[in-house]
Amino acid sequence: MNSTSTSSNPWVRWQQVFTDEMMAAMGRVALVPTLWERARRVRKGVTPAETVYEEDRLRLRHYVTDGKPRYRTPLVLIYALVNRPYILDLKKGRSVVEQFVAHGFDTYLVDWGVPTSADRHLTLDDYINGYMVNILDYLRERTGVGRCNILGYCMGGTMSAMFTALHQDRVKNLMLLAAPIDFATNDSLLNLWSRPEYFDVDKFVDAFGNCPPEFLQASFLLLKPVGNLLEKPINFYENMHNEKFVEDFMTTETWL
Repeated sequence: MNSTSTSSNPWVRWQQVFTDEMMAAMGRVALVPTLWERARRVRKGVTPAETVYEEDRLRLRHYVTDGKPRYRTPLVLIYALVNRPYILDLKKGRSVVEQFVAHGFDTYLVDWGVPTSADRHLTLDDYINGYMVNILDYLRERTGVGRCNILGYCMGGTMSAMFTALHQDRVKNLMLLAAPIDFATNDSLLNLWSRPEYFDVDKFVDAFGNCPPEFLQASFLLLKPVGNLLEKPINFYENMHNEKFVEDFMTTETWL
């Protein structure tokens, strides 16, 4: 049988495809024992920083530069109360913080810490009119600048918008990134799920105190169940041999 007839034979082609896929699958399976070690080696929050202010679990990190910042006005990155803030400083070359520092901004980041049952009675008022006021007052005294720049990300953006509305004398510029603002709309599933007729937040807080991370994680996964529960694992499986893909995937997923 010549090569032309072999390549046109459906059965032979199927055998070749099956063999190739089996070999690729065996190669992926062989990589499984190394995944835990590769995940353990993932480093996040790579830009050099020092803690300059502490209050309860809160830590204010100042990113260190070799020279003097180009801009005097401090830039404060306010992240959400859930997840970890190093999403803004994931890895070298993929870091919002790194870019701000490189362009001469005097950059700070608020790390709210990991909540415990002792934090269950804290309200938005405590965070916005308490911690955030103290942070900006500290920076104003530290830098000698009357007002600070704020970049609020996710829930941190919502809190930053509230803070700026209440304390305009402390804020020079407000920047918001992926920040929920209009909670009256039903455009998103989260808005719909959290409507009072479907979700009694008071009973939930009374029962759990702090919102369990498993509840939040499940809620966000169910926003895009096919993408998160099917497409993402399949995409990872098909790219397990790609070192750069695995490193990027592990960096992002271990943040979550």
